[in-house]
Amino acid sequence: MTTAIIIPTFSNCQVLIRCLESIFDLTRDAEYRIIIIDNGSTDDTPIYLEDVRKRHSNLTVIRNETNVGFVKATNLGLKQLNPDEHACLCNDDIIITDPMWLSRMLGDLQGDIGAVGCVSNYAGWLQNFANSTSIPKTKHTSHLLIYFCGIIRADALAKVG
Repeated sequence: MTTAIIIPTFSNCQVLIRCLESIFDLTRDAEYRIIIIDNGSTDDTPIYLEDVRKRHSNLTVIRNETNVGFVKATNLGLKQLNPDEHACLCNDDIIITDPMWLSRMLGDLQGDIGAVGCVSNYAGWLQNFANSTSIPKTKHTSHLLIYFCGIIRADALAKVG
């Protein structure tokens, strides 16, 4: 099953470059595609995205003429999903450091688990690296996820819309 990595961005080219290059360079053992929603960037983001799109067939770019906001841009990305695709919602400032990141997160989407998130040095509560003492093996049950990088299972997304 494919995972669509949805990344909204706005005039954040240098940060987006590091994000995308880390995903392309370090994502292993999982089928994925990337959907970038450019929210009317006025820097070099559109030029960069056109160039990287030519090099990566698994990259789709949606270009908004104006900044419609983070939530609407994310929803535009979600509308591009195929019915059987998981949705990985990411900020444009994430940097992948673990080649197995996506397959590990997908491996946790079992049973009644509808969404998973990762840990970070800058997240709050249990998603903060310092609070997760056995990284990467510790898993926490929570009713709250901070979505700087998280995956929603395809059937769970279909249920909630």
